[in-house]
Amino acid sequence: MKNLTLFLAVLLMSINLFGQEDVDFKKHKFGMGLGLSSPIGDFADNNVNNSDAGFAKAGFGYRIYYNYNFSKYLGLEIAFTDAYNGFDGDAISRAYSDNDMYWSVSANSWNHIGIMSGLCINVPIDKLTVNFKLLGGLILSNSPEIYYSVQADNFYYSQTSYSDFSVGNVANIGVGFSYTFDNGFGLSYLTDFNFAQAEYSVYSEGTDGTDVYYDTYDYKQKMNTIMLTFGFYRTF
Repeated sequence: MKNLTLFLAVLLMSINLFGQEDVDFKKHKFGMGLGLSSPIGDFADNNVNNSDAGFAKAGFGYRIYYNYNFSKYLGLEIAFTDAYNGFDGDAISRAYSDNDMYWSVSANSWNHIGIMSGLCINVPIDKLTVNFKLLGGLILSNSPEIYYSVQADNFYYSQTSYSDFSVGNVANIGVGFSYTFDNGFGLSYLTDFNFAQAEYSVYSEGTDGTDVYYDTYDYKQKMNTIMLTFGFYRTF
């Protein structure tokens, strides 16, 4: 009985603590940020001997988000992210080209959009707040369109692998800082760790100048990234 009474007392104190408001507390927060999208793991690998390599390069991205705060310590977030990472075709050219054969590889960028929601924990220190986020949702992505050409004595071949669209799952862990001014506007910095995987079915066409070849191949691509964004927001 004493243990139950103690538990209920701690529970009520916790509810009171996290539900307590002050004059500076605002339930709503809307903001956006712009910054760097950096691939990690297999997504960033440019080794042609790694079948899971994504050849992704550092790029840019942005995020738009809305927070509904139950208290100044705890809330929910809905976030939209959009990022672009280039494709390192030069790594393939360097790996396969030699004195007898030259490879040229060019491509547009990986594009991945995240639509996520989840929990955000806030640790206020006067006007500065440390933010922790745990989100999950969908990733909508496009693989790059890649153009290959191979030239050697009395030999030529070119191929285009067309872009494909995929819908997959993404998990997000974020940590950052925000500073709120007296008028409700604020500045923010956030580091997002995104863990995602996409599945593509890519159609390709190739020619040696005489015949035309067609192919379709399926593959999975891990699309893990770190996104660093600076931005602004408004509380109300």
